[in-house]
Parts: sequence; C-alpha cells; structure tokens
Amino acid sequence: MKIVDVGPDRSNLVLVACLLMAAAVFVVDLWIPLGVAAGVLYVLVILVSSALPQKNTVIFLAIVCTALTIVAFFVSPEGGELWKVVFNRVLSIFAVWVTVLLSLVTKERGALASGQTQALRANEGRLRAILDNSVDPIITIREDGYVESFSKAAERLFGYSSQEVIGRNISMIMPEPYSSEHDSYLANYLETGQAKIIGIGREVTGQRKDGVTFPLSLAVTEVETEGRRFFTGMVRDLTDEKLAQEKLLQAERLAAIGQVVAGLTHESRNALQRTLSSLDRLELDLEGQDDALALIARARVAQAELQILFEEVRSYAAPFKLDLKYCDLLKVWRRAWDESKPALERKEIHLVEEVDDLDLECEVDELRIRQVFRNIFENAISASPEKGKIVLHCELTQIAEQSAFRITICDEGPGIPIEQQEKVFEPFFTTKSTGTGLGMAIASRIVKAHRGQISAGNVGAGGAEIEIVLPRDAS
Repeated sequence: MKIVDVGPDRSNLVLVACLLMAAAVFVVDLWIPLGVAAGVLYVLVILVSSALPQKNTVIFLAIVCTALTIVAFFVSPEGGELWKVVFNRVLSIFAVWVTVLLSLVTKERGALASGQTQALRANEGRLRAILDNSVDPIITIREDGYVESFSKAAERLFGYSSQEVIGRNISMIMPEPYSSEHDSYLANYLETGQAKIIGIGREVTGQRKDGVTFPLSLAVTEVETEGRRFFTGMVRDLTDEKLAQEKLLQAERLAAIGQVVAGLTHESRNALQRTLSSLDRLELDLEGQDDALALIARARVAQAELQILFEEVRSYAAPFKLDLKYCDLLKVWRRAWDESKPALERKEIHLVEEVDDLDLECEVDELRIRQVFRNIFENAISASPEKGKIVLHCELTQIAEQSAFRITICDEGPGIPIEQQEKVFEPFFTTKSTGTGLGMAIASRIVKAHRGQISAGNVGAGGAEIEIVLPRDAS
C-alpha cells in the first residue's frame, strides 16, 4: 500500500471530508443496517485519512468509526440473530483497526525511506561539494571503464565538461597507445588482481580536449559498494614541475659549460694572441709573396671565427640577470635592423612593418631583446633572395591571461623543413655552412627569461616564420 501525504494546507479539508464520510456511513447504517458492509465503508474513511501527515489523526478517526459502529449496533433496527449481529460489528471494527495498523506501518516505512533518501541526497551533495572544491582533479570510473564522476578541477585540466565525459570510456582523455590498451589492462586486473597503477600510483600521459598531451601523476584506489566496484583516480598535472626540473637541469648544464668555456677561453686567448703575433711577423717576412699572404689572411679569418665561437658559447652558457625597463619595441627592433646593415647592403633587402597604431611599450631587457631581433634578422637575411623583403607583423594577444605582443618575422627564403622546426632552438643546430648554431638557442633562452614564447614554422607556400610572444609586463 502506497501512502501519499497531503500538504499542511489540505490537511484540514481531508479531515473534514473524512468526518463527513463517517457521518454519512453512520446515517445510512442507522436506516439500513449494513453489518459487515458498514465496516468496509469505514475502512474507506481510514484509507482516505492515511493521506494526513499526523498519525494521531488517523487513530482519532479510527476511534470515531469504532464508536459510530457500536452506537449503530444499539440504535439501529437491525434484526436477525444476536451473535451474528455482534460478529458482524466486531468484524467491521477489526477491519478498521487492521487498516489503521497497515496505514501506520506504511507511513513509518515511508518516513524511514524518505529519511534515507534525504540522507543519501545529503551525502551525495557533500561528496559533490568535496569533488567540486578539490584542488586536484578527481575522476571515478566503473569496472567497465566508463566514467561515473568528473570533478570541476578535472574539467579545468582536461577541457571537457562533466556532461561530455560521464557515461563515456575514460580512454577518451588518454593518447595512443594508452587509449587502446586501457580496457585490456582493466580487464586483466579484474581477472588476475595484478595491479600496475591501482594502489601504487605512477606517472602517465593525459590528453586534453584540444589534443594536447601532458604529463600527470595518477594515484588510483579501488572501492566496492553495494556489490559494485569503482576506481577513483587522483590526478596531478606535472607540466610545471617538469618544466622546473628541465630549467634546473638546463641551468646546471649551462653552469658546467660556462665553467669549462671560461677556463678554455682564458687559456686559449693567450694562445690566440701568440698566433696573431706570429702571423703579423710572418706577414712582414713574406711581403710580396701573394700566395703565402693569402694563406695568412685565411688563417686570420679562421682565428677570428674561433674567437667568435668562444664568445658565443660563453654568452649562451653564462647566467644572466635581466635589466627590465619599459621600452618601445618599435625602436628596439629598428635598432637591431640597423645593426644588421652589413649583411643588408650585399642583398638590398628591406623591412616591411605591419604594426598599425599599437602602443608598443613593453617591459623588457632592451639589450637582450635587441640581440633576439638581430639574430632572427641575420638568419632571415641569410635565407632571403636578393632585393627581397622581410615582413615583421605585430599584434596584441594574451599569454597566461596577461596582455602580450605577438611578433612574427617572415622571410622569402626556402623555409624550414618540418623535421627541423623543433630543432631550430637547440644549441649548435644550424643549416648554414658558417655559424655556431647558437644564435637561435640564445634567442630562445632570452625570450623564455621574459616569460615569453618563441616558435619556428613556415608561412604560406614558402619562407620561414619566427613567432615571438612577449608579455607587456615581464616582471
């Protein structure tokens, strides 16, 4: 029997209706003795009163119905054998109180179920609040690998909303080959109990909605409730930690290189100076011998290139501290362009600026950023054909939710092969017959020290494109 409680506003109406029903049954029973039938009608009164939230009201109506049944026995002109009449009335009263008992039991069970439902909802609300306010992402999956819950932090980390993920396989946030292997790993664990991650934790790779992969730490625990198994994963993004480790390792390497180069430069400078003095004396002794003098000139060039190599390696390896000031980037890159004029004069290349009316005030180390532009210009000039052009485009953008400038420098050369684009900023990588391969590595180091980004690619059908993103406020 299902009892539906009415609201407090209708309780009085139901009570009045029950009393009127009971009175009607009594009147009918007076004029037409009903016997057991009267009990059936009184049971209907009790059933209607069961909709009232108060237990005492149901008992009160049962007492009223019992009293009316007894009164009707004494005052109604009922004929027949006495024991039958008494038995009928007792049976009617019994039916009324059995109905009352069933009604009260049903109400009690309903209240208990309602309390359990409310407690369950409260627990779910607390659990959801914990999930939504957790700093680290929390993801729960079923034993079939499908997502059961996806916290707010997980939404922010992976770029999916919970509605997009819940009910789908967890492999959707994994790159290949892990995505294809996950279900077989889970099935193997359920069959053998041999865990590789569960209860242990390890470093894995995740994949965001935009397809970008990133390192993360994953700790998984297993929970069994109501005969069902769930796996809860605590996720932590390791991107910043990895970058910090790489920077620390890079700093240690650079420090070691710097010490070696400093000592090598010091020792080599004396040897180079002696070599230069010897070449000067030899040049005087061989005056008039053009072939020999040509060899001496080549030796001087080689010596100069060796000196440049020492200086560039030292510049790359040496630690530096930025001298940040607000500068006009337009003036900075124009000065860098002027410093590249020796190479320009041979090719007659001109610079095209696409700036519009931007305010180019930016907090940078002017000397360092000028070096970045100069290195890029020199590479672009080297790759460009004669009488060509180099296009510099500048626009506003954002980096780490900060206002920034995006600067692209494009040449008309053959471009950079795709397989080499990732290597452009590696130390000692070069596609030129001359040069140390440190220019773009130094540029990358300077830009990153400004909390910026630098990348290499191609534009259109040909030509290399170097893109720099610099925050307005580097500090």
